[in-house]
Amino acid sequence: MVADGKTPARGYRLPRCATCSLPTDHCLCPLTPRLATGVHFWLLVHPEEYGKPTNTARLIGASLLHTRLFPWHRTAPPSDLLGLLTAPQFYPFLLCPSGDVTLFERLPQRPWLPDRLPAFVLLDGTWSQARKMLIRSPYVHALPQMAIHPTTPSAYTLRRQVGAQHLSTVEVAIALLAQCGETTASRLLQAYFRVFMVHSEAVRHGHRPTTDLPEIDALLTAR
Repeated sequence: MVADGKTPARGYRLPRCATCSLPTDHCLCPLTPRLATGVHFWLLVHPEEYGKPTNTARLIGASLLHTRLFPWHRTAPPSDLLGLLTAPQFYPFLLCPSGDVTLFERLPQRPWLPDRLPAFVLLDGTWSQARKMLIRSPYVHALPQMAIHPTTPSAYTLRRQVGAQHLSTVEVAIALLAQCGETTASRLLQAYFRVFMVHSEAVRHGHRPTTDLPEIDALLTAR
């Protein structure tokens, strides 16, 4: 038992990779794609998400070269992010459930052209945490607020979802890449997410992950 009296998750004592946080015999690192895109992601990560093996923000940070992860604290805005939000070369958006879905629908029109780059601020945490982060982060309130209404349920099953329309952080990035015309990056990040899910479920149930996924072949070919 752990200190708070709760039963720990299966595999919590297993030696884990310092990079992907999965047990070393389930490590994803040899399959991690390195993807250069014209899209930037800036992730505000709730402090309780750091170190969680079920966190999907690390998939974005590990695979997309133009990604920055910032620890979120209620009373101390990340100074580097504040600088990026006002940098003239970027056209930033904030992703949140209460945002405007038409902004997402208009992304193929590339409103940031001719001289700016798209950047997406994602609030990484549970839905309850993300709502609090939004309320307590006035420095992002002036950004155009965008929402995604998915047409298919989330494939993220490692935690209980509030609703089928809620996407994990990496699924939001996959959808944004596709909508921005970054189809190869979107496809490979989707493959990486799929392999992550298979490996994580294998850890949860105490068995070896399958090695015959077509997504593995896609990732190995892309390296």
